[in-house]
Amino acid sequence: MTAILLIGAGTLSRRSVQASNEGKTGKILSVAATSFAPFQDPGQPVVGPGIPQVGSNGARSGLSSSKAGSVLFFSKYTSDLSRPGTTNTVISITNTNPRDSVTVELFFVSNCTVESIIYNFAANQTRTFLASVESPNKTGYMMATAVNSQGLPQQFNWLIGNASITDNNGFDGSYNAISVSKRTGGPVSSGDGASIAEMKFNDTDYDRLPQQIAVDSIGSSSASSTDLTVYSPRSDLSGGAQTIKFTAIAYSQSGRPYPQIIEKSCGNLIGDVDQIWTSPSIDTFITPGTKGWGTFAASSNNNPVPVLGQSSVQGGSYLYHSERPMHVLSRLESFTMKVPVTAPLSPAPDAVTQALPAATGGSLGAGEMKQGSILIFPRYNTFGISGAEANKSVINITNTHPTQKARVRIFFTGVTDSPVMTDAIVSIFPNQNVTLLPNDYVPNQKGWVLAMAIDDRGQPANFNFLIGSCYQATSFGLGGGGYNAISIAKNSPGSVIRNSDIQTADLIFNDTEYDRLPSTQAVSGLWSQSDNTTTIGFARPPLNILDPPNTRGSVQITAYDDLLNQASALIGPTEAKIGTLRPNALLPPITSTLLSGRRGWFKLSPGSPIFGWISNLPTGNLFVSGTSWGGGINGGVSPQFLTTTDSFTIRIASTNPNNGAPTALFDPIEVYLEARSNLGTIVRLDGRASTDPDSNDVLTYKWYDNDVLISTSPVSDFRLSIGSHVLQLVVTDKSGINSEPAQTWVEVRDTTPPVMSGVPSNITKSTSSTVGASINFQLPVAWDMVDGSVRVTSSKLPGSVFPVGTTVVKFSTSDAAGNETQSSISVIISVGGNFPVNGGTPRNKVPYMGNLNDQYVIVGKTRVFELTAADPDGDPTTFTLVNGPAFARIEEIDPVARKAKLKITAQASDRVVSGNVRVVVSDNKGGSWSTLPFRIIISDVENDETGSGIGPGGGGGGGGGGGGGGGGGGGGGTNNAPVARAAALPATVQATTKQGAIVQLDGSQSNDPDNDPLSYVWRDGAVVIAEGAIVNAALGVGLHSITLTVSDGKGGSSTTEPQSVQVTPRPLSVISSSPALIKQFNFTTITITGTGFNEGTKVRIDCSSFCSAGSQTTVTINSIEEDTIVITVKTTQTSPFGNRDLVVTNPNGEVVKRVRAHYVS
Repeated sequence: MTAILLIGAGTLSRRSVQASNEGKTGKILSVAATSFAPFQDPGQPVVGPGIPQVGSNGARSGLSSSKAGSVLFFSKYTSDLSRPGTTNTVISITNTNPRDSVTVELFFVSNCTVESIIYNFAANQTRTFLASVESPNKTGYMMATAVNSQGLPQQFNWLIGNASITDNNGFDGSYNAISVSKRTGGPVSSGDGASIAEMKFNDTDYDRLPQQIAVDSIGSSSASSTDLTVYSPRSDLSGGAQTIKFTAIAYSQSGRPYPQIIEKSCGNLIGDVDQIWTSPSIDTFITPGTKGWGTFAASSNNNPVPVLGQSSVQGGSYLYHSERPMHVLSRLESFTMKVPVTAPLSPAPDAVTQALPAATGGSLGAGEMKQGSILIFPRYNTFGISGAEANKSVINITNTHPTQKARVRIFFTGVTDSPVMTDAIVSIFPNQNVTLLPNDYVPNQKGWVLAMAIDDRGQPANFNFLIGSCYQATSFGLGGGGYNAISIAKNSPGSVIRNSDIQTADLIFNDTEYDRLPSTQAVSGLWSQSDNTTTIGFARPPLNILDPPNTRGSVQITAYDDLLNQASALIGPTEAKIGTLRPNALLPPITSTLLSGRRGWFKLSPGSPIFGWISNLPTGNLFVSGTSWGGGINGGVSPQFLTTTDSFTIRIASTNPNNGAPTALFDPIEVYLEARSNLGTIVRLDGRASTDPDSNDVLTYKWYDNDVLISTSPVSDFRLSIGSHVLQLVVTDKSGINSEPAQTWVEVRDTTPPVMSGVPSNITKSTSSTVGASINFQLPVAWDMVDGSVRVTSSKLPGSVFPVGTTVVKFSTSDAAGNETQSSISVIISVGGNFPVNGGTPRNKVPYMGNLNDQYVIVGKTRVFELTAADPDGDPTTFTLVNGPAFARIEEIDPVARKAKLKITAQASDRVVSGNVRVVVSDNKGGSWSTLPFRIIISDVENDETGSGIGPGGGGGGGGGGGGGGGGGGGGGTNNAPVARAAALPATVQATTKQGAIVQLDGSQSNDPDNDPLSYVWRDGAVVIAEGAIVNAALGVGLHSITLTVSDGKGGSSTTEPQSVQVTPRPLSVISSSPALIKQFNFTTITITGTGFNEGTKVRIDCSSFCSAGSQTTVTINSIEEDTIVITVKTTQTSPFGNRDLVVTNPNGEVVKRVRAHYVS
């Protein structure tokens, strides 16, 4: 019997396991019949036809559940020994390498504990584990990592995994493990005999981990049940707990966000959606018949940490059995995980590996966890169903972009009996999820779907913000299941150029234009066909989507059992039950050697790209007796990609069919607007960016506010009342074809509190009465931008008797929106002679004035705006323009009448937009009042201060009004430049790492009037530091000037004004100083680690207690980095023995002393 010591977070557990007939020794397993020869060949074995995505030959790619890796994350496992048949997890790990063996360490993480187990895997071997055996009565996640003979994590990018889960809430299904590649060859760097190793997920050592993830297709809890598992992988698997703050944002079908903050002490968030979004309840904004989606991010101590997740769906009256990984929206720049090093007793030979090659075109690889411009749904089924069963296949597509609408063309291909292809175009608003029923498009069919982002002209476009999923209910002998669509990114900018026939364009899948398509594919966890009926199928993409669907050809399938037996057969052009496939008519099925209670794996080896799928239907319920088990679990998974096709082209339709419907577009309107008066605020409605693909069409316009017609002008100004508004624009061409509504949600709200002034001064009063004294004072006054004069209340009324001592009188005022302002004074009553009251004099009452709306001005035309103020004290006032452009000025100031004029005269060379402009009115006593910020914008249409909705050449609401039909617009012949908008950056931020600070750059509010896909380039001065709409950038210590440039791929671009960010150094600290011993009459080299060191840092070695002749040490600094100083300490024959303090000083006066850090001996 062999024992292995397992160290978990907060626990120290020791487990002993008796050796079994399977060669199980202590929990380190090997195959008895396998001979492990020393690995000498640096070449990589061939796994199948295509470009390899495994081993050291696979190009660098993003983490995914669609590939093999060196690290596997199983997002959820559970077990309950009291009911192991209904609450359990069957976990399989496969070594797809056909030649080399590997040792793998499994970490089961549950709550705040970690347990580890080590196994060996032979070539082509699958091992299957029961959670009830390996981690009984626990729920958590599991991480598996390839390790070398010393127990250090190593590169072995051949591992795939699968888990089938059933839990006590009635959820059951299967899912693929999330694979992470090691990009550098060999093991991680570590000192000899180290007990801890560091795994760095930074795209240099290992793939980066997600920073934000998404779950699509959240339904109401009354229509279906959705369980979510979200967790942050632990930064230290050797011990300790960490508190994680999760930011969960749910989006309603209209795209409105509903955030929720949740803290968990051990980093796991598990629960039904109605337990996660409680304020407000998710059922209040995702109602029956609608779908939403959600995102998750995590932080620890206000620093972002990685997050992974899984969704489990049980679909009401239809058994969907969906277990799906969450999609990755962004990736964390760097994350370090500490893992304990346990040397295996009988390890597999160490493989020779190399650093991975760079990916062509910067591709992250196609997969089911990413965003893309193309979504592939390998399987739908509408065959033989009708009526209420028509939703047995449900397709979901989500646009994750926060501001840009997606236009998606969807091709439904049916391959049953009479093959058919039909298409449709849908528009998906920002942050919106849409649901499609294939039965509405291709009834009585089975097949696959391609969904493709297109621009307004119908051309395939770069819009890598689409995610998707499909639910397939149990029917016709097929197991139910849900899967994520295969997302394919467009890696080149802009739209695909049309072919010379103008009607088509070529989608080239070569990693330069679009991600490559999968070729050789594998599935781990192949059930014994006595436990489950597994159906396998595939779709083969055509060379031309407009040709008759491709139903020809077969694919070789090879099944491997758990004892390394293998057999191959051919699968026909659509689907088959794997238990019926035979090498030939005389031989048994290829799964005949896979016995009950065992799982293997299989591999598909086509000569061209295919999109594979499998489903499982259990032949009996899971039953477990100790370590033995049998039966099955429902649900299917998508294959994992071992190779890809070098290049493949699909010809696609690239024009809008027939007469193109116009596209309604309007200039962005901020979602949250501050009310400028009791009437609300005025917004600019500008729909002149609307287009029509038919160049001769002239557009007319209809604007709606909450479904009420408000304007028929291309551009106008309209007053929105306080509250929520859904603004829509519908444009119509001369053929009477309406556009789909362009829509945005706007909330006008009052968040500005009243201004209180005239607060009396503190009051003192001496009286001979021990009861106190009656005190009178004036109440302050208050003015609110929305409600005007508002009442001020007092905690003690004027004229009240105040007791002896000090009484604090509190004044309070609030507006109708609940915004509150408070102030206070002290009333001090003392006993003595009767003397007059001191104090209580009202302070100055400040002036006030109305707010200004955004001012749209025409070049060369002076716009005059009358300014009028009021002052409760009747004081004279002056006016000042703050942050105004040079062409705006305040003139004709009359302090007594409290009036002035704002005059604006813009020239063509002036800046187009001036933001954060304010008017400040001041009295002669130092009191002042500021308006809300407004903008001064050069335009060809000046603003309408009445907010009527009537613009030049247009009419207002209520049936259209006059105006001559709106005029202008349409055509689409001129490209409009995009508008770059960057979220405000902090003026000062402190460095958190040696390299500086990680700052989030958010340009998601940028927009393009033509709805062109945008590219984003961030610069620090002239240096490019990042690309992308929302990215994290590392800024070094010092002053930075950050700009964002957005480009539309058609020559249009826009750049923001620079924002200054000062990154201050980390505070001075000393973490360690070694060695501690300084020898007398010698030279000792000492390494100091800490933070905040710079070129001016000084180091001393002082006596810890009094030394009559001083420390007698000489310090020479050899090198300084921000976190490390190397010094040489010289001592003499007379240097006194004893303890020494290490003193580090910075030029700014910071001093850190490490007491008794060293001693002289």
